[in-house]
This record gives sequence, C-alpha cells and structure tokens, in this order.
Amino acid sequence: MKIELPGQPYKYVTENSQECDSETAFVLTTQNEKYLDDAKANGAHSIIKIADIADLFGVNDIKIVGITGTNGKTTTASAIYSFLLDLGYKAAMQGTRGLFMNDEVVEGKTLTTPSVLNTYRHIYQAVAAGCEYFIMEVSSHAIAQKRIEGLPFELKILTNITQDHLDYHKTIEEYINIKNSFFQDESKKLMNKDEPRAKFNFKNAYTYGIENPATYRLMAYSLNDGSSGIIQHFQEIVPFTASLHGFFNLYNLMAAISATHLITDKTLQEVADVVD
Repeated sequence: MKIELPGQPYKYVTENSQECDSETAFVLTTQNEKYLDDAKANGAHSIIKIADIADLFGVNDIKIVGITGTNGKTTTASAIYSFLLDLGYKAAMQGTRGLFMNDEVVEGKTLTTPSVLNTYRHIYQAVAAGCEYFIMEVSSHAIAQKRIEGLPFELKILTNITQDHLDYHKTIEEYINIKNSFFQDESKKLMNKDEPRAKFNFKNAYTYGIENPATYRLMAYSLNDGSSGIIQHFQEIVPFTASLHGFFNLYNLMAAISATHLITDKTLQEVADVVD
C-alpha cells in the first residue's frame, strides 16, 4: 500500500518493492531489506529507513502501549481502550478486531500486528484524530519479524506465556525467548508476576498478580455475577466490579487497570470506577 506524505521530495512511501516508481520512496525495514534491489530496479525515488520518517507519522506525539502474551491480548487492549475513553481521553486501538479510534470502527479485522508501515499509518491517523493514546496488540510473529521496530512504547505489557504457535517458532523455548525479548530494554513495562516463564529487565518494571506479591495485587475476588475484586497498590486498597466472567479475566482486568493507572494522571480509584 502506498501512503501519501505531503511536503516531501517524494510523493508516496511504500514498503512493497513492486509499488516503487519515480514518485515513490522505498521504506527499508528489517522485514523487507531482501527486496532492496527490486525496489531500485523498479525505479524507486529513494531509499529511506523507517526511523527516518518516524516523526512524519507522529509516532513521538502519542503514547503507545503494546500488549503481548499468548492469551488475553485482545481483552486487555479492549479494556484499556474502553477505560481511557470513559476517563475522557481520546484513544485508538489496533489489533485482531481491527482499528478503532474514539469509539468508532475505522478498519475491520486484520493481522494482530500489521506491517511496520501500516502501523505507522494507523498512528498517523490516530494523531490526526487527536488521540493521546495508541493501544496495540503485539504478536510473537511481529516481535520475531521486527514489525514493531522504531516504535517508542510508553508501556509494554505481558499477559502470559503458554505453548502456542509452534508451527512458526519450532520450540516452546524459542517462543518463550521471543516473547521475553520484548521486555529486555529499559522502557516502562508491566509484567504478570504469576507468570513463571517471564524474564525481563527490572529497570522501570511494574508487576501485577494474584498469587504473588506485586506492584498491583488482587487481594480478594469474587466470580459471582461477573467479577469483582480488591486491588492493593502500596497503601491504596481499591475495589472494582466488572461484567467479565472467568478467573482468567481477573488477570486481564488487573493488567488493564494497572496499565491505565500507570499511563494516566488518574488515581487508582478513578480508574476502578470506570471498570464496570
């Protein structure tokens, strides 16, 4: 897909070498670098790196939250997106269900994590719509294929790690290592403290959990008529109720509540008040 970028020496950018011509620059990424010669042969206006156009797409003008894990990515992303809107923020969400902005559907179902340039395009649209937050699901395939390169994450979240996608990753060890590689830098991260396979850089790390002590810990819960619980965050003790059912969704709710508290200036009580 060609994307028009006004005010540049070229008219369009693309990551598809077959779309290159005298008006179109080829955006070089780790994923498509093997097609560089094809892009030149097709008459690309120029070759540019994804990092060189990040500012043109506004990726530094919005807070990006990335969620990875075997299960719970969509539920957690949707919950954070919903909480932000209910708290009065403008937000966008990209994931398996599609692209959403300020409570409107912009695009239908797609890859969990699109190509680098398509994610940049979605961020560009979100910034233009006045969004302050961009919530996105991050698949293991996307991490391995570097489809998230150049994105300055405000917060990275881990839901869990269980056996999955072994058709692509070959072994469970490789899959676990790919997931954990997302959390090795010093950016802010929110980890499931009850996930024994999680390995991460402790710098700027926060945790949530039920069974183990954590930055955000669920002290008590009920699964009658939806779910409810009491969260302890240092000296704060805050109750919440939700319509989501199932023990596994308590983790998704904990991740979403904790994340929303971390990325906004709202109190934990204010976040909990919009959960139901």
